[in-house]
Amino acid sequence: MTAAVGLYLNASFLWKFGRTSESGVVFAVVGLVTDTITLVLPATVMVLWQRSRRGLALTGCGMYAIAVAMTLLTAVGFAATNIDDAVAGRDAASARRATLHDDIVRLKSERTGLVFAPIEPGAVAAAQIGRDQECGRVGPNCRQRVAELNAVLRDKAAADRAAEIDARIVTQEASLNALPALASPDPQTEAARAAVMWLSGGHVAASSEDIRMTRVLGIAAVLFMAGLLLAFGTALRQPVPK
Repeated sequence: MTAAVGLYLNASFLWKFGRTSESGVVFAVVGLVTDTITLVLPATVMVLWQRSRRGLALTGCGMYAIAVAMTLLTAVGFAATNIDDAVAGRDAASARRATLHDDIVRLKSERTGLVFAPIEPGAVAAAQIGRDQECGRVGPNCRQRVAELNAVLRDKAAADRAAEIDARIVTQEASLNALPALASPDPQTEAARAAVMWLSGGHVAASSEDIRMTRVLGIAAVLFMAGLLLAFGTALRQPVPK
């Protein structure tokens, strides 16, 4: 299973580097060959050494080192690309949640500060009619009607603004509720840092970059175990020397 994953990883990841279908196929074949070398060479070198073919065995060691270096680069690239993209997506979601939360708090604060009297649908028209009826000439009644109209207009403007804010709050809260609740964009890194700190009694502090590189290299290193397991199997099949 590990060998199959390694073969697929190398082929699929290198295929993406091809600018055309043909170059993608070439890269995929190179990846398959490289990973096949890392799979079969350990057992091959061991058998050659047991048969005293020291020159061929050492040549195989050199080939294996080159193949491992190439496979390591591919595996590290694959792990880093996919993990970092996933972490970036979670980070963006966390940032989006924070932005929406701040907007909602600001809108609610602005909404609370709006003070106005409830406005009936025909209040503005009635106030305008009252002003027009009393303002044939300027007098106390006219000034009162103008003041009433201005007050109604202010209340209407505040009411319209409040309705707009209420609609935006509903929209923002709906968007916030649709986002996944994330305590951290990369909980694995945070948990690993906390575990290192706890296990060391507070003497060792691992950075996020330390955890990220350990994770990437660890994923890549697993792919090399297939060849070593095959070598162990070959060794177990050899007769015990007397």
